[in-house]
Amino acid sequence: MARFVAGSARRDITPSAPLYMGGFGQRTAENSGVRDPVAVKAVYLGSAHDELLLITLDLIHVPTSLGQAIRHAITRRSQLSRDRICIAASHTHSGPDVRPRDDRHRRYLADLSAVAVSVALEAVATARPAGMISGVGSAEFVRNRRTRGNPNVVDQRVPVFMFVERDSSAPIAIVFGCGCHPVTLGWENMEISADYPGCAQAAIERAFPGAVALFLNLASGDVIPQARPNADALDPRGYACALYDQATSFGEQIAAEAVRVIAQAGWVSDPQPVSVTRECCVADAYLGAGAALRAGAHSGSANPNRAGWSAEELKEQLEREANTIRDFLDVLSTGAPGKVPFESATLWADASDVVIRRELSEAEMRRLMAAVCRYRLMSSRLASAAVREHVVPVQVMRLGDYRLAALPGEPLVEVARDWQRRCASEKAFVIGYANAHFQYLPHRSHFEEANWWEKYETMANDLAPDATEILLETAEQLCLVTGL
Repeated sequence: MARFVAGSARRDITPSAPLYMGGFGQRTAENSGVRDPVAVKAVYLGSAHDELLLITLDLIHVPTSLGQAIRHAITRRSQLSRDRICIAASHTHSGPDVRPRDDRHRRYLADLSAVAVSVALEAVATARPAGMISGVGSAEFVRNRRTRGNPNVVDQRVPVFMFVERDSSAPIAIVFGCGCHPVTLGWENMEISADYPGCAQAAIERAFPGAVALFLNLASGDVIPQARPNADALDPRGYACALYDQATSFGEQIAAEAVRVIAQAGWVSDPQPVSVTRECCVADAYLGAGAALRAGAHSGSANPNRAGWSAEELKEQLEREANTIRDFLDVLSTGAPGKVPFESATLWADASDVVIRRELSEAEMRRLMAAVCRYRLMSSRLASAAVREHVVPVQVMRLGDYRLAALPGEPLVEVARDWQRRCASEKAFVIGYANAHFQYLPHRSHFEEANWWEKYETMANDLAPDATEILLETAEQLCLVTGL
């Protein structure tokens, strides 16, 4: 093998028939059309010492089963080790739903898996001697929804990696990232779209004909475009209208920044790609509010895991949340005894309709939507009273002097800052939505906030409060052991 090689490929994965869309609980119908295509893309990077295959998909996330199927098929049909494969989603909230909710969705996911494998193998097969151009730009349109921009805790860095043929300097692929939720189009949009990441990828590919542009979503768990109303994740009014022009504008801004970085960046003849993955065990979370709600007040010693909760305590708390919801909702499904008394599939949409139709005050909105959030989480987990352990993949990659940690969920900004601190480098980045999905990944410090049990990102996390710290420690150990 030449000292450094790179290859790329892409395919369209836009559904040919209507499907339910992923990303907003307010949607209860299938998509009405296609605004712009969604795609799966791959770039293969290899050297005499190691290799890396990066696959990106314009989806809300990568289900664990889908990621495992893709990796298994690739390793069976190539010499690649699964440790060298990273599969990441752009987290567009206007893509197809990735849950196997009916036969059409199951067929779509099966076809998607086969296409992703084909794209990956094509990227490997087309690898040729290459070099890398890299640098870091900035995104100016991001706002922290958790703090409502005060303070505006965001990571504006935009890493850019361009891979070009060694002899001709022809572009092969451009990998870039941004830490911001693709929610520009909102839940009223019913057309399939890759949102601003799709616009950015298309603009970059126009600027560099022949290149495949791949988008990585970074630490964006609590970050949204500033064009959206200044509301946090609980308020459905903040995500209603579709901002089509802004999606295009934000995408073009990121693309222009990538072009600027490439024009000013230096050439790296041998970036020495390295990739290593380790699976670690972390505990299941009950829900962020659990112990604090039971105690009736915040306590620094409150255990936010479900440990110590009996089935009866769970049911009692669930009924309290249900009573709060009954204060607002007009229609309740009867439900059989012992079953969920609300229609879980439409509960978020029903509550959102009440918020908007009745023009609820801020306090009323928060009371209702927080109860709905907790109710959905508790009802889905009531069947399992014991604390479970999850096997969570952690991947660390190196490209030149960049250190990339790929995590299986939605990391908040403080997670990226912690990774920078651990690496002591401004060129350390966290890639979210990678290889699996375990909901939000709050930082341990978020559970030290006075109202952590009322914030969406700490309520809607699947893992215990120390989980992200364990993931980062695992990534740090991988760097030390492998010399990254």
